[in-house]
Amino acid sequence: MQIKKWGKIIGQVAFLAVVVFFALGARPKYAERLIKKGTSFFPHAIQDKLVDFFDKFIVGLQSLEDKKDAGWLVFWTAVVWFDIILVYWVTAFAFGIPLTLIGATLCFVLAAAAVAAPQAPGFLGPFQVAVQFGLAMLHVDATAAASYAIMLWIVSMIPTVVIGFTCMALGGISFADVR
Repeated sequence: MQIKKWGKIIGQVAFLAVVVFFALGARPKYAERLIKKGTSFFPHAIQDKLVDFFDKFIVGLQSLEDKKDAGWLVFWTAVVWFDIILVYWVTAFAFGIPLTLIGATLCFVLAAAAVAAPQAPGFLGPFQVAVQFGLAMLHVDATAAASYAIMLWIVSMIPTVVIGFTCMALGGISFADVR
């Protein structure tokens, strides 16, 4: 099955990326030399910006040096991701879509990848297309998939926006402050 094949490939690449990130965070001087070498063919202005970006990235990775903190980070990340996957799975029942947890995970991963790129606020459009694409891979009816993708976006966004506005109000933050 193609999904299993691609899942294994993407899983291995993601695991390798995590290992590389931890290794770079553990050896920041080496990482900086590596980044400078890897960007040496760019003009100096662009190279300086890329090196600065990666330096900040490496500084962020250094916060994972404490194994206990890194463990808690991994634990809570897994909890949040599993919670999101459960929302995808439970919402599918409302549309009569027989989505498994693996299918919900596929839709979540595709949606996360789709919204990672800069775009319009709220991810309106790419989110729905990614979820529909995942459901099409699972042979779900296109009309049900479209309805599900829209409702899933609403279920995901409305509580987030309401909680965000509530936190802004409780924290005394105005929209002018955000700008």
